[in-house]
Amino acid sequence: MLKKKLRLTKEVIAKRRWYSGVRTPLFFTKETASVLPYARFAVIVAKKVERRATKRNRVRRRFYRALKELSDHWGTPPRDVVLYVLPEALAATEREIGQTLHVLNRDGSKLRK
Repeated sequence: MLKKKLRLTKEVIAKRRWYSGVRTPLFFTKETASVLPYARFAVIVAKKVERRATKRNRVRRRFYRALKELSDHWGTPPRDVVLYVLPEALAATEREIGQTLHVLNRDGSKLRK
């Protein structure tokens, strides 16, 4: 699990204006510039993706584990990122998720200021 300071809360997600980010086969993102000197993340797995909460939480934990490994090396400028998981991610391994997140990490030019 990510450190608490690196996680976005529901309140922050609701109040901020989000811009389209990157779309991959496993997820798509909404991003905004961070007001803090570090990046923060949230992972959202909708009921449309999987009906059972246990499977939704399992996928969410996989994404948070992969994000934890990348959190120190996330690109600049710092940004807040919300990942919306797609149904294809249910069958993905942690390694595939990590590789997909590495691609997202290299693509810092998508963010609007």
